[in-house]
Amino acid sequence: NTSDFTMSGKRSFVGLTAAGPYTVEVRDGGGCVLLAHTEGRFDVVPKAEVKTGPQPAHVFPPPEKRSEGDWVELGRHQELNGKLLEAHDVYTAALAAFPDSPELQRAAGRLLVGLKRHAEAVAPLSKAVSRKSNDSEALYHLGLAHAALGETQRARFAWGQAATLPAWRAASLLQLGRLAAREGSGHNSRPDPLQGLRLVQQAIAASPDMIRAGGMEVALLRRTGQAEEARARQAHWRSA
Repeated sequence: NTSDFTMSGKRSFVGLTAAGPYTVEVRDGGGCVLLAHTEGRFDVVPKAEVKTGPQPAHVFPPPEKRSEGDWVELGRHQELNGKLLEAHDVYTAALAAFPDSPELQRAAGRLLVGLKRHAEAVAPLSKAVSRKSNDSEALYHLGLAHAALGETQRARFAWGQAATLPAWRAASLLQLGRLAAREGSGHNSRPDPLQGLRLVQQAIAASPDMIRAGGMEVALLRRTGQAEEARARQAHWRSA
């Protein structure tokens, strides 16, 4: 049982009489094995199989032979290596070959948002959503694009849809909370920090470790006159 271990993570077993090797298992309250180790046995890669130095890179097929998946992976590869403009060129070429691909439309639009080319991002993200209405990632980034363009009602609508879907619920609620605190709700053009606080706390309920939401929560608690609660929540987030 995990409760048998000390805070240092060490435990001594005395009086063992059976011949080894012994296996130690850590189980949860339901009896499921969380961790197991048999003395003298290690799950390692044999030294002969370890290749040091530069690793062989994956070679993508030539453009005319690439599948939709090849284009997506190539664009992702460029993004992960910080080659954002090259990734943009990849997605542009990919969409010429696969214009109806929602995955490519989403990737292209998301990248354009990251490049702050918000006006250009709206079209591919809207197409991705039109093909797959529950694409929460595309909806979230579509909201970012609309918000950057000052189209708050459209941003609110996109984030509202994304917030109904688990994957991007917390992030979307945080954006809705920021929008409400800054510009009010759809029926109120004045800043509404109390509504913003409610939405931010909903975001935290959906993602309890979301420190960005924690900072906004503390700020809005102060803004709504809840100084004592703000101090308590600040202490909570500083210890998280």
